Amino acid sequence: SYLAEHLINLGYEVHGIVRRVALEQPERRLGRIAHLQDKLKLHSGSLESYPSIFHVISRHDFDECYHLAAQSFVAESFADGFSTMSVNVDGTHYMLAALRELRPECRFYFAGSSEMFGRVKETPQTETTPFHPRSPYGISKVAGFYLTMNYREAYEMFCVNGILFNHESPRRGFEFVTRKITSAVARIKFGLQSELRLGNLDAHRDWGHAADYVRAMHLMLQQEQPDDYVVATGETHTVREFCELAFSEAGLDYHDYVTVDRQFYRPSEVDLLIGDARKARRVLSWEPHQTFGQLVREMVRRFRVLHVGKFYPPHRGGIETHLELVCEGLRRRCDVSVVVANDGLRTISSRAGGVPVTRVGTLGHLAGTSISPGMTRAIRRHPAEIIHIHWPNPTAVAAYLLSGHPGRLIITYHSDVVRQRILAKGFEPLLRKVLDRAAAVIATSPCYVETSDVLRAVKEKCHVIPLGLCTEPYDSVNFAEVERIQSKYGPRILLSVGRHVYYKGFEYLIAAMQHVNAKVLLVGNGPLRRDLEALAKRLGVDDRVVFLGEVNDVIPYYHAADMFVLPSITRSEAFGIVQIEAMACGRPVINTSLDSAVPFVSIGGETGLTVAPQNVEQLAWAMNLLLDDADLRTQFGRAARRRVETEFAADVMTERTLEVYEEVLGITRSSNEVYRGETQLEDSEVSVLD
Repeated sequence: SYLAEHLINLGYEVHGIVRRVALEQPERRLGRIAHLQDKLKLHSGSLESYPSIFHVISRHDFDECYHLAAQSFVAESFADGFSTMSVNVDGTHYMLAALRELRPECRFYFAGSSEMFGRVKETPQTETTPFHPRSPYGISKVAGFYLTMNYREAYEMFCVNGILFNHESPRRGFEFVTRKITSAVARIKFGLQSELRLGNLDAHRDWGHAADYVRAMHLMLQQEQPDDYVVATGETHTVREFCELAFSEAGLDYHDYVTVDRQFYRPSEVDLLIGDARKARRVLSWEPHQTFGQLVREMVRRFRVLHVGKFYPPHRGGIETHLELVCEGLRRRCDVSVVVANDGLRTISSRAGGVPVTRVGTLGHLAGTSISPGMTRAIRRHPAEIIHIHWPNPTAVAAYLLSGHPGRLIITYHSDVVRQRILAKGFEPLLRKVLDRAAAVIATSPCYVETSDVLRAVKEKCHVIPLGLCTEPYDSVNFAEVERIQSKYGPRILLSVGRHVYYKGFEYLIAAMQHVNAKVLLVGNGPLRRDLEALAKRLGVDDRVVFLGEVNDVIPYYHAADMFVLPSITRSEAFGIVQIEAMACGRPVINTSLDSAVPFVSIGGETGLTVAPQNVEQLAWAMNLLLDDADLRTQFGRAARRRVETEFAADVMTERTLEVYEEVLGITRSSNEVYRGETQLEDSEVSVLD
């Protein structure tokens, strides 16, 4: 996956061959490259089938081929040597043969391995060190190495061998010792595991970061002449050292938890591997950027988070939109999964934009709450270090308490329960219990902490993280559509967006239009739409109030409008994220002085105007004031955009959320720490570049 990302960033068109089952089940098999799938062209094929490889290569005029695919788990190669040889040796031969037949000018990279050296003949190992492999995997890689060399010499093809020493990252599979160690550290730290059983602690390895090594792969294919290169850090560390550093990152002593188990020893051990990459440094001008300590630290800090919500997009709603945005932001920094209720009886697991989502079957609903018994099991079985619940969600709270999950608990408290107060009162003991257990509570505004009876009781746990917005889509203006809207409804346009429900206060906006010479566009639908349409007709303003219903893209309407109006009347409007959408488009906002986050988002006198709820006269006055004063609209609009960038941008929200996670996990961050995206090209068998 690091290679695919690197090449895409360099402007390549990237193709990949994956197993057929991966294309049939992309949500399970290809989830880790979901963020790249719109930039990748994937083809079905198998390294054990020459015709399938031939077919893919025949359809495209490829310039470079990176052959990384293999059965690469050394222990498995002892258990199933036949499959290892078939995939690793025959697969390499099939790739080379097909390229020779169809694309002889295509440059070919073969991923060799330090395991080829095995019982080393010299230390450190260079491109000329004799091979003595000690595993079926190592033997298969030696065969692939000489196949590549043979095609280079016999057929004058541009074929290179990269002899890469151990390259690790948080994307490593959990069966590999480095990921096994770092995962165990987190689980032991939080009481999810008590012991780590390993094999030979004194085996020496040269460990580097995969992101560094893919740069070397690409550089090999950019040279004038093909050659072979060792890629390594030149440092050797034992498994024992890796354990010591990994456990110390969590404040633990590895001696207390690590047990040597002979069953994890290899039948023939490789004791010492250390590479000499002076040739790569000299010829390719390549240098590793990550140190051993940075690598271990990054892998230890790759913790797992399970978000539990009501629903997840494409289900529409404010909390659902927020949940998607925060998970998309966090998934590059930690392993994020989601559990929510499904609309139907079945439980469905899939990927949504790269995030694993389990939609638990629902038996029915009670007072707007899904009855989803399977949610308890879904939470209990998840190996997360953090459970993150989004309230209000009685089902999630009950399921968490029943699950007995030992991970740290975080709750984002989006709002009080306002309408079902009697039911909320009955559920209050469970809510209090789960809040007592929480390591942290996230509130969306400081005013909500002060005005909520529930939050005041746990004020010392509260962290204020306002909801965020990805501003990029709001910067792209469809001028033709904006002009169409303004031509049709202008010249004076007001906009309001939201479901037609009781707390939105649209009836007061409609009444205020009796005193405003403009048109207000209402985007959205809901149970009160017919009543609102009848009200507009009864008041004689049906020519000024336009019910647009749902629109495919609301952004041009924000840009076309002179201002945005949010006339909400109760604290059920806990935040009003539509305000941020309008502010991102540089539009002033008129809102109401609710005891919620609404007036915190858009500040009266700074980014717009704030009026009393249910006050028709003040609402009409505010709209007329801004309609008649273009300079004031511009002043408020610019301030609104600045406020979005500093307080409500998605990356700001993500960073603040991550800080809360690290705080409850006891992770301290250095001032110069750099994070990478963490996704994996899973089930891929070759990356072919056009």
